[in-house]
Amino acid sequence: GDVGEATLRIAVKPDNVDSTRDLFIRRVTIIGDRGLDEVTAGDFITLSFGVENKGFKELRDLRVTASIPESGLKRSTKVWRLGIGHVESKEIFFEIPDWVEPGVYPLRLTVNNPEIRRVMHRDLYIYAG
Repeated sequence: GDVGEATLRIAVKPDNVDSTRDLFIRRVTIIGDRGLDEVTAGDFITLSFGVENKGFKELRDLRVTASIPESGLKRSTKVWRLGIGHVESKEIFFEIPDWVEPGVYPLRLTVNNPEIRRVMHRDLYIYAG
């Protein structure tokens, strides 16, 4: 048969790109009554962070969930709209019940909608009340 050459060109629209470099969780800080990343059981923490959109399209209806899986504790908030190149700062206030045993717990921060999901972990030191 005939031998020939063919050129295939693929155009990718930014709307179709699901890049791992589009949604970032930034500047995560946990402040408890004992300072950075430390809290006494029975007291509160403030979790501060930014959500940044470095993608090619606006992100909508992002659910932000902070949880300590081992203890069953969970709090959520929403980012309704995050424009291209924008950063939204958020805070979640979290009570650590006095029944939580002292120790080091992974605090999980999840940002997601039906199209995208990002998860990060940070150690939280809990002391006896």
